[in-house]
Amino acid sequence: MSGRDEKGILRTPRDRAGEIVTRLKQAGFIAYFAGGSVRDQLRGTAPDDYDIATSARPREILKLFPQAVPVGVSFGVVLVPFPPAKPGGKKVEIEVATFRSDGTYRDGRHPDSVCFTDEKEDARRRDFTINGMFYDPVEGRVIDYVGGENDLREGIIRTIGDPALRFGEDYLRMIRAVRFASRLGFQIEPQTTAALTKLASHIVKISAERVRDEFLKILTGPDPFRGLTLLENCGLLRYILPESSQMAPGGPLRANIDSFRYVKDASPELAFAILLNRTGGKDRVAEICRRFRLSNRQVEQVISRVADVERIREIRNRSVAELKRLIRLPHYRDLLEMVHAECQATGRSLADWEYGRMKEEAYGADELHPPELLSGGDLIAMGYSPGPRFREILTQIETGQLEGKIRTPGEARTFVIAHFPAETGSGRKLTI
Repeated sequence: MSGRDEKGILRTPRDRAGEIVTRLKQAGFIAYFAGGSVRDQLRGTAPDDYDIATSARPREILKLFPQAVPVGVSFGVVLVPFPPAKPGGKKVEIEVATFRSDGTYRDGRHPDSVCFTDEKEDARRRDFTINGMFYDPVEGRVIDYVGGENDLREGIIRTIGDPALRFGEDYLRMIRAVRFASRLGFQIEPQTTAALTKLASHIVKISAERVRDEFLKILTGPDPFRGLTLLENCGLLRYILPESSQMAPGGPLRANIDSFRYVKDASPELAFAILLNRTGGKDRVAEICRRFRLSNRQVEQVISRVADVERIREIRNRSVAELKRLIRLPHYRDLLEMVHAECQATGRSLADWEYGRMKEEAYGADELHPPELLSGGDLIAMGYSPGPRFREILTQIETGQLEGKIRTPGEARTFVIAHFPAETGSGRKLTI
């Protein structure tokens, strides 16, 4: 299939998904948009992606779409890929799944068996009512067998059927319930909340990677404070993050959670830095991050933010050189945001944050990154022998530049000779 229509216009993912539905229907099958795309469309927001549910079996889907990739044929799932909508863009992949009902879930994630069925049964196997609706893009109508439209209007998170059964099929759904509530600003209905509280301890049966992915969506979403509060209230947080006992009301680290009142749409690294602030030293922070299976790069970035935020708290007492080195850190604005959120949460003065922001705006790029006045080769030419002392010499030259005390190569050479005597017995004359 081409990435363009007959007029050469590039198509959107929705166009592509609609094209799949149209072709399936023309072949005599039932086909709908399913799940989150229907929910988001009804809320007036653009879906991130599109899933399609159909009466067609995998072999029939593959016959209609030769480019499709079977990724879970036993579950009736294939991916239909399309080229990027624009040069250099991301390839579009749309999941197409056969209507099915699921057997028992002995592993708390995958059904032991599936049975291909009709759309009603397929809707009833899904997690929450707001995710159980279908949409026919050809006829422009919603198909709702589970009361999702009403719950969407009322702002309610409700499982489809018995909440204990739904959560028992996949305990990760407990965190998903909280994630949807915090992201959408919805309430979790009482029976679903009761099941969450009763089954909270079972979340430890879910892999760290899956828990991390859902937990991060809460921390980096539009209302992480509400998400954390819901996790705390239903008892999930203490199993996801045992250190949260220090963050309970009256605990020494309560400000960590309260800081999320003033943060939204954070990066994963910033969110974890706020969450783990003052939980311990570098090794302790690294241990917790690795427990969540963060990448090595992410672990290092969280550690650096937790360590460097202390420098913001005393920023008004820093020398000019220290201040400029701090401001040019790639995560400096994250440090400011951490301090701002913590001060708001604890009622402390925002003076350090205001000073740090003012200084960032005051310094130009040349002031923060002055040109190199002397190199290692210059020091050798002056009669110095290469070695560890070179780093100290060059750092002090840069300190002088940042402080405005050293401006030219000549002044740098004079500084070096005055403060770093030549090695005894070098037999070489120092030159300016």
